[in-house]
Amino acid sequence: MTKTKFVAVALGGLILTGCGHMELIGHTMSAREWGDPLVYDAAKAQNPVGSPFTAALAKGYLGFAANQKEEGDLRNFEVFARKALLAAQGVVVDPELPDRWDLDKINYAPRAVTVPYADAYEARTRLLNAFWKCTRLRAPEAAAKAQVSYDMWIEELEEGWEAAEINEAKADFLANVELVEKSCPPPAYPEAYVVYFDSGRADLKKSGKAIVAEVARIVKAAPKVGQIKLVHTIGWADTRGRADANQRLSERRAAVVRDGLIASGIPADALSTEARGETHLPIHTGDSTAEFRNRVDHVIIYVKPVPPIPFSPAPKE
Repeated sequence: MTKTKFVAVALGGLILTGCGHMELIGHTMSAREWGDPLVYDAAKAQNPVGSPFTAALAKGYLGFAANQKEEGDLRNFEVFARKALLAAQGVVVDPELPDRWDLDKINYAPRAVTVPYADAYEARTRLLNAFWKCTRLRAPEAAAKAQVSYDMWIEELEEGWEAAEINEAKADFLANVELVEKSCPPPAYPEAYVVYFDSGRADLKKSGKAIVAEVARIVKAAPKVGQIKLVHTIGWADTRGRADANQRLSERRAAVVRDGLIASGIPADALSTEARGETHLPIHTGDSTAEFRNRVDHVIIYVKPVPPIPFSPAPKE
């Protein structure tokens, strides 16, 4: 191997080690140094380890790599064979970054489909958000198909001239990312519990006391220690009367709900209050309007998000 070629391979950053593990690479290798069939063979021979998601991802990337070889695209044949090998070894590889691909240049024929980089990144962000909120493991097959079809879409966009293939890859991505999003568990808590007050009053009615008791029960029954981040109460008043008096009334309403939660066993440092008077009302009305839906206190339970499966390290440049 010449010194020049050795440097090129080193910059590529993807080498076989003694344990058979491969690292991701940058796009610095010349076309003559792509298309190594040993990478695909290693990926195909690797017994998948890790999660159901990485196993499905390996299978999807293997199929895509084989497709690229059939088309004579040896560079991308190796790119996706390497991602297949890593996934088969249990590594959570990330979807492609659009700016590593040329979505502007015309290659072999006039570009039939052009997609701005911003749109490509928006789609990638949607995929990663789905992974974050729902994890990759609730619907591993759909998650893997969504990621592989996203990469297919980006690869086809770089070529830019096979409109049918571009649209098919995008449709597959959208269908599968929607399945991942639908796998999200339902919210553990409603967005807000509403406590209603009589006109000009800030004392809890029977219904209000029941709401406070229910919120306290849910917070104390949270299945994981530290799951509840904050319980926030927001008081309002309708637009009848003077604005300054309504501001004070909303303060008392927020305070009485907070005090009720404390009396029910919720620590004070887990609570916060806000009083909005007759501003930013739940139901917009004109001045001097009696509206029972604005004589309220909203109790919102904020829950700490479940940490996502960690992303793999950034590729070496």
